[in-house]
Amino acid sequence: MTFTVNGKAGQVQTNAANIRVDGVLGDVVDDPKALRDSHGPLSLISRDWFWAWIGSALGSVLVLMVVGIQLQRIKRRKKTVRLTGGFLAMPRRRIDMTGEKALAALAAIKASGVLDRDDDRKQGYTEMVDVIRDYLGARYRVASRDLTSNELVRSLRAVAPDDELALIERWLERCDIVKYGAARVSAATGNTVLDDARALIVTTTQMREAAQQQTKEAA
Repeated sequence: MTFTVNGKAGQVQTNAANIRVDGVLGDVVDDPKALRDSHGPLSLISRDWFWAWIGSALGSVLVLMVVGIQLQRIKRRKKTVRLTGGFLAMPRRRIDMTGEKALAALAAIKASGVLDRDDDRKQGYTEMVDVIRDYLGARYRVASRDLTSNELVRSLRAVAPDDELALIERWLERCDIVKYGAARVSAATGNTVLDDARALIVTTTQMREAAQQQTKEAA
């Protein structure tokens, strides 16, 4: 047996060992057809990309989830406009105390059922108009109770933007037809007008806050 130690080669003779070789091919051991052809070397270690692909797929999914969440947040921040009860309303803005008080008064009218009863429906319209007049007086700081609808609209023309004024004028006209005229409307129509009154409050409140915010940002 040859060996090396500290860079020096040496040899040592070991004890003899008896080796017995048993053939497995039997009598055909010398038959060349029974022998395998020679083969080249085989690679015992190869790269496995399975977990690399799995990791890449999971990373891509996480990136898409993060991007989707960010897009949703950006979309929610945008000042989109939607229809509410027949009027335009911009979401994601807080209703102030003036608006909350008027909305609570309208909720009380709806809960009383006055708009569902044929004999009391005109009284329900009168109550709705009073709520909206009080709201408009507080919102725009104008006298509202002792004026006709036309006079109220003229007073608001000096302080309310055109889009808000159009909403107010349209709603008051619908109520005047029932309040002062002989028009009879159904319970469904009365409740729709009440829903439009709610939307008017929300819309005018949010439009005013949006205008004030834009003024601050411009300053």
